Amino acid sequence: MPLACLHRRSASPAAASLRPGLAGSARIRGLAWSDRPRGEPCQSRLPGDGECVSGQMISRDVRLWVAPPPDRVARACVLNGPLAAAHANRHVTGVIETGFHALVDGRRIAFRQRRGREPTIVFLPGYMSDMAGSKAMALFDWAGETDRACLLFDYSGCGESLGDFADGTLSRWCEEAVAVIETRTQGSVLLVGSSMGGWLMLLVAQALGDRVAALVGIAAAPDFTQWGYDACQKARLAAGETLRLANPYGPEPTPVYPSFWADGETLRQLEHEIPFDGRVRLLHGLDDADVPPEISLRVVAALRSQDVQVTLVKGGDHRLSRESDIALLLRTLAALV
Repeated sequence: MPLACLHRRSASPAAASLRPGLAGSARIRGLAWSDRPRGEPCQSRLPGDGECVSGQMISRDVRLWVAPPPDRVARACVLNGPLAAAHANRHVTGVIETGFHALVDGRRIAFRQRRGREPTIVFLPGYMSDMAGSKAMALFDWAGETDRACLLFDYSGCGESLGDFADGTLSRWCEEAVAVIETRTQGSVLLVGSSMGGWLMLLVAQALGDRVAALVGIAAAPDFTQWGYDACQKARLAAGETLRLANPYGPEPTPVYPSFWADGETLRQLEHEIPFDGRVRLLHGLDDADVPPEISLRVVAALRSQDVQVTLVKGGDHRLSRESDIALLLRTLAALV
């Protein structure tokens, strides 16, 4: 199947990164920030909304935006469901800004972090996804509500991190994840991997060893370089051709680079034992048309751990981003920490 199916939404360079905003003292999910000069107007899309709302940057330092009119705020809450509305009505006491972790070769990895009780919950996004997604933000908010440590970050070339997406590989992004976790956290961690992030979750867990207390996979997609492309696509990638596949989640095609595919083929996990002994919980939608639920069962078979559970969600799609899906994810985390 095309790798485009693993893409949560368009990552067009013209698209603004989504961030929480403010309306009076209420925090509204979905307003945007950018690095435009102070006071310069901008338009940005609300997640799940086909229209644009206008805003104006009021502080370059904290990157907040003037909220849209109240009727648009109410509509945004309806479009994003009761969970988003609940967050819109919550008062906030501060804003956690994006920081940047510098690697020795000059890469700068954007991250957001909450301090709190261990284990630190670390979210690993999917292919061309980032830390502004609904699942990542739900985890981050839940961590704040429950005094849990949490770390979000963007792979190089994605979201707020600098770099060219075309340079990205699993090995490169795994190196970044390990570097950020080792530098920014202490003690045990709980890794949460979504789609491709579920593959990286397995690689990062092996790199960090005993520091990893548990794993939670959301439609985990290890080895998709092997099962996610047909023979013709693999031949084109092997010949050095870049694929640009139809993207069901946005207007821009999804690029697949030969270097990414070749690197992934060297890191396949499902054909040998995965040396992890901690607790593992895998969530997978039965209606996932992008990553077959059987992949989660193959992960179960490959893992050395004996404490592995799979939850199959009737009616759940690949993204598992409905309010009920987010609630299931948070219940799963609560039982592990």
